Amino acid sequence: MKLAVNNISTIQIQTSIVFIDTAIADYKSLIAGIKPGNTVVTLDPKKDGVTQITESLKTAKFKSVHSVHIVSHGSEGCLQLGSSYLSSTNLDAYANQLQQWADILNDDANILLYGCDVASGEGTKFVQQISQVTGVTVTASTDKTGCAALGGNWDLDFSSGKVAPALAFWPEVMEAYNSVLNTAPVLDSSNDLTLPTIRSNISTASNTGVLVADLIKDLISDQDNDRQGIAVTGQTGNGTWQYSLNGGDTWLNFGAVSETGATVLAASTPLYKGSLGGEPDKQGWFQFGSAAYNPDLNRTFPFGGGIQTATVGGTNLVTTRLGFAGYSNYNAIQPILLNDAFPVLNRNQGFTLSFDLKINSELNENDRAGFSVLVVTSDKTKAIELGFWSDEIWAQTEPPEFTRSETEQVSRDTTTELTRYDLTIKGDTYSLFAAGEETAILTGSLRDYTTFDELVFTLPYNPYEQPNLIFLGDRTTNAEADVTLSQVELQTNTRVRFVPNSGFEGTADIQFRAWDGTDGGFNGAIGVDTSNNGGITPFSSESETARITVNSPINVITGTDGNDRLFGTNSNDIIYGLAGDDIIFGGAGDDIIFGGAGNDRLFGDAGNDHLYGGSGNNTLYGGQGNDSFYFGDNQVFVSPNLGVDTISDFVVGNDKIVLSKATFAVLDSILDDFMVVERDSAAANSSAAIVYNSGNGRLFYNQNRAGSGFGSGAHFATLSRGLNLTAHDFIVQDTIDLGQTVSNYIPDLG
Repeated sequence: MKLAVNNISTIQIQTSIVFIDTAIADYKSLIAGIKPGNTVVTLDPKKDGVTQITESLKTAKFKSVHSVHIVSHGSEGCLQLGSSYLSSTNLDAYANQLQQWADILNDDANILLYGCDVASGEGTKFVQQISQVTGVTVTASTDKTGCAALGGNWDLDFSSGKVAPALAFWPEVMEAYNSVLNTAPVLDSSNDLTLPTIRSNISTASNTGVLVADLIKDLISDQDNDRQGIAVTGQTGNGTWQYSLNGGDTWLNFGAVSETGATVLAASTPLYKGSLGGEPDKQGWFQFGSAAYNPDLNRTFPFGGGIQTATVGGTNLVTTRLGFAGYSNYNAIQPILLNDAFPVLNRNQGFTLSFDLKINSELNENDRAGFSVLVVTSDKTKAIELGFWSDEIWAQTEPPEFTRSETEQVSRDTTTELTRYDLTIKGDTYSLFAAGEETAILTGSLRDYTTFDELVFTLPYNPYEQPNLIFLGDRTTNAEADVTLSQVELQTNTRVRFVPNSGFEGTADIQFRAWDGTDGGFNGAIGVDTSNNGGITPFSSESETARITVNSPINVITGTDGNDRLFGTNSNDIIYGLAGDDIIFGGAGDDIIFGGAGNDRLFGDAGNDHLYGGSGNNTLYGGQGNDSFYFGDNQVFVSPNLGVDTISDFVVGNDKIVLSKATFAVLDSILDDFMVVERDSAAANSSAAIVYNSGNGRLFYNQNRAGSGFGSGAHFATLSRGLNLTAHDFIVQDTIDLGQTVSNYIPDLG
C-alpha cells in the first residue's frame, strides 16, 4: 500500500487532500482508513509543516479542491505542523503562505483541522482568523480528537461558516484509533526537588513517603489540560524505591526502570483552572446546567436556575431558588460521563477533590444549601454531599430526611476569602480540610443516597445513582447563593517512598518525566516506553530528579519501671526512662530524652537535644548545643500532675522552652503573653500568662492573667536567676507528643 504521495505533481484532478503529520501516534492506521477520493500527503515532523503544505499545494496540479484535511496535534488556538507551530501569535508571519492556499482552493472549499482543542476557548478567534486569510470555511474541534476512552471524539464542532463536509476516515477506523491528537506536557526541571529526610532505621509505619501530586505540584503545565502524572525512568540508592496506589496500604517495588521500561503513576487531574480563563465548562471536564422547577406544573425548565460569569482567575456562580444550577461531569440529559477519560473515584484506593471556594452571599431555608459539593464514588452506594452556608459547613443525611446533619457540621466563616478545601475520601469515610490545615474540620461516614426520587423534580435520571459523579453548585429550590470558584482538582492517593538498606547513610535519587495519560496507560502500568517524548507524545521532553537524604539511625534505649541509670551512644538516641527516679545521659548526638514518671535527672550532653521530664520534679541539663525543654501533658494544667522542673543551664538565645497549648490553654501568642517581674506577688497579678521572676528564677503559668492569684495555674519550672529571658525563648505548639512510640517522637530530626 502506498502511504504517501511522493510525486504529487503528477496528479491532475483531486477534490480532497489529507495532510497527516507523521509525528502523531499510529498515523499509518489512519492512512489505511482514508476513504476513496482523498489524496494523502504526509508531513515530515522535522520540517516546517506550513511550508510543506504550501509547497505541496503549489507544485501539484490540483483542480477543483474543495476540502483540505489537516491531521496533526493541537491545543487551544494552536496547531503543531511538522517542526513548527501555527497560532494567533505568528499567523501574520504565515499570512502570505495561507493566501497562496486561497489561490488553489475553491470559493466554497473547507479546511478541516483535526487537532485537539484547537477551537476551544480563545481558539475560536484563531479559527476565524485562518478563515479570513484563506477566504474559506474552517472547521475545528473544541475538545480532544481521537479515542473515546481517552476523552476524545471525532466531532469537529466549531465552524467559521457553513457545515463542513464529511471526515476523511471510515467510522470503524476512527473508532479503533487508540490515541488523541494532543500536545505533550511540559515539566519545569529547573528546581532542586528534595524529599523529606529519613533515618536509615525508619520504621515501615513511619515511612509514608510523599504524594506524587505533592511531588509535582506546580511543576507541570499542559495546553490540553490533561491529567498529570509521572513516568519513572530511573532510580539510584542503596535500598528500594517503592510506590503505592492506595495511600500506603500496600507498597510495590519499582524494580528495574528505564526510558524504554518506565512505570507510570497518576497524580492529579486539573478539572478547572481559573487562571486559564473562562468558566469550568470550557475546559473539557464539566458541563454547566441551569434549570428552573415549577412545583405547580411539576415541570423543570432548562433555564432560570442560575448564571455563570468568568472573572479574573475564576468564575462567579449565582444561583436562585427557582431551580438548580452548577457543574457536573455527567451529561445533563443522559447518565453518561462527559469525558470518558474521567478518573475512577475508587474509595478503597482513596482520592481527594480540591476546590477553591468563597461564599459571597447565600440564603437558605429548610436546612438546604445554595452551594453544595457532591461526590459519588465508583461504588455508587458510597457518597457524600456537603452544604456550604456563610457561617457553617455541614454534611447531608441519607434519604428520607435528606437534610442537614445535626452531628456532622462545623461553624466557619466561608465569606472572608477564597479558601482551598480538600475533600479526602478513603474507605468508608470522608474528611474535609481547609486552607492547608493538617486536622480535618469535618469528618464522617459516606452515605447511600441512591433512594433519592428524581421524579419528584422531573429530572431525567437520579444523579445519586451515577458512579464517579461530581457536582458543584445548587441542587435545591430552598436556597440560593453567590459564590466564587477558581480551581477544581482531583488527586489520586498515589505515593512514592525510599526504603534504605540497613546501615545505609547517603542520598538516593528517582528520575521521571511528566506523563499526561493520553496513551491510555493506567495508574501503575509498567514497561512503558518514554524514549519518544516531547512534541505530541504523552511524555515531557524534560526530565527531573528528586533526591532523598538518609541520615544515620536513631538508637532506642528503654529503661524499666525501677530506678535506672541509662547512657546514650555517640549517635542520635531516643531514651525512655519510664517509671522510677532515673538518671539519663544522652551522650553525643542529637538526643530525645523522656524521663517518664518519677523525679528524674536528664543530661542532654553534646548535640542539640530535646528533654521532656514528664511527671514529677525533674532536673534538666541541656549541655552543649541548642537544646529544647518541653512542658505539658496535653491535658488541662494541673500542677500536681506536672510537678516543677528545674532547668539548670538554660542559655538565652540558644535554647528553647516548648509549651503545649493543650495544657497552657489560655496562650494565644507568646509574644503578647510573656512578662518578666522581680517578685512572686507581681507574677500573681501580672496581665501575662507566662511570667518569669528574675529575682528567684521561677517560671509561672498565670491562668487568669490580670486577676488575683494564678487561677488554675502555678509555678511549673525554675531557671537560673537574672536571665535576660524574652518571649523569643519560647515556642507554643498545639500538642506535645508524649513519646509513646518511636515513630512519633517530639521533633522531626529527619
